[in-house]
Amino acid sequence: MSSKSPLPLYALFGANSISLLGSQVTLIAVPWYVLVTTGSAAKTGMTGFAEALGVVLSGFAGGTLVDRLGHKRASVLADIGSALAIGLIPILASTTGLAFWQLLVLVFLGSTCNTPGITARKALIPQLSRLAGTSLERANATIQTIQRGASMIGSPLAGILVAMLGASHVLWIDSASFLVSAMMIGSLVPRAKPHDATTRLAVTKVSLRDELTTGMSFIWRDKLLFTVVATIAAGNFLESPLFAVVLPTFVQRTFGDATVLGILLSCLGGGSVAGAVLLGVFGKRLPRRATFNTCFILLGLAYCGLVWLPPLGICAGLLALAGLAAGPINPIMATIQHERVPAELMGRVFGATTSLSYAAIPLGVLGGGLVVQWLGVQPTLAIIAGGYLLTAAGFLVNPTMKGMSGMGPSRLLADRDKPGRHAGEDHAEGEEHGHQHRGGGQEVGPGGAWVIGDRAGTRPDQVTNG
Repeated sequence: MSSKSPLPLYALFGANSISLLGSQVTLIAVPWYVLVTTGSAAKTGMTGFAEALGVVLSGFAGGTLVDRLGHKRASVLADIGSALAIGLIPILASTTGLAFWQLLVLVFLGSTCNTPGITARKALIPQLSRLAGTSLERANATIQTIQRGASMIGSPLAGILVAMLGASHVLWIDSASFLVSAMMIGSLVPRAKPHDATTRLAVTKVSLRDELTTGMSFIWRDKLLFTVVATIAAGNFLESPLFAVVLPTFVQRTFGDATVLGILLSCLGGGSVAGAVLLGVFGKRLPRRATFNTCFILLGLAYCGLVWLPPLGICAGLLALAGLAAGPINPIMATIQHERVPAELMGRVFGATTSLSYAAIPLGVLGGGLVVQWLGVQPTLAIIAGGYLLTAAGFLVNPTMKGMSGMGPSRLLADRDKPGRHAGEDHAEGEEHGHQHRGGGQEVGPGGAWVIGDRAGTRPDQVTNG
């Protein structure tokens, strides 16, 4: 393979596309299956709780495994595990019968396997972007476009398939999509260069307990990452019940047709595709912080409009607006993380970020199901919309968010990869520009090994990712 090749990056895009299309089926099929078989919004919330709990636990512990196994290998193994867990749902449903507790266990296992796979593929982006000769902003915007495009296409398709085949049977599609993703990553994405002797020595001196806490420690020291993650956790607490419980319950009780739910979610996905594409085209010309804040405010306003339970057409328009506002948010967040996190810590830091960001989702989904059961859909929407606007307002008054307007990504990455560059030089320049050094400082591990920060002779692209 030539020194510059876009094929591995395109393979990553393709694997994400196929896997996300399958996951979109599960997003609709599982809550619909619970509502149809139990008629309980509370049990639907419990199912979302089990899925989100798997994300939180595996995000924290799985990041360490991702760094130890290598990003490529971890992605493949995680996809295989997810395929097995999701595939067991239709197998049990069509043979011995699927008890509710069994569904909870399988949904939990599926998300437990899937989250490290997502972390691993995210950690592959800087390596594959350099190999393809493309910018991080464009690569992350493309990933977001794929994700939202899968929602736009997969949601109505999933609704139609659920209506035709039944909720449990269409889960075969998601199971198969994980296997295809594993084959594409395994065969088309190259392994990165191995650690040098200095790095291997440092890694072997770090205990498993220290490795598990490294990601959290890194985020705690980087105040911008910590502030963003904490604020998004609050937003996730409020937003997660909307798609896991409130919308499915509203559609099931009002229209009784899973196709309508698919149409609404496809509108959200269509708006998000447009938002991500606009960021990919104009991202370098837009002020990052102002773009981020504006998108969050528009998102909260769109949710306010849903409180009145407007007709289907207006609901679809409001969700399209919410998607347009949400489209740029994840690419901006991902680019900031890729700029600030060393390659050898990406699994742990990205895993910890996922855990911290999603820690509120189990409580949000479970609580949202109970509130819908007790108060109804409209009061629950009012709580979500009001709380989300307060969360968005926090970005405007928090001075730490000024760090989003620091050194641009292309400059930071170019400086990071200059030969002969040392930690002291990076730290000095980071202070000069008012931007934290991407290593996040240094920390002494057991035996005096440096476990965070730059190491002499170790470039970020010389870490084993496969």
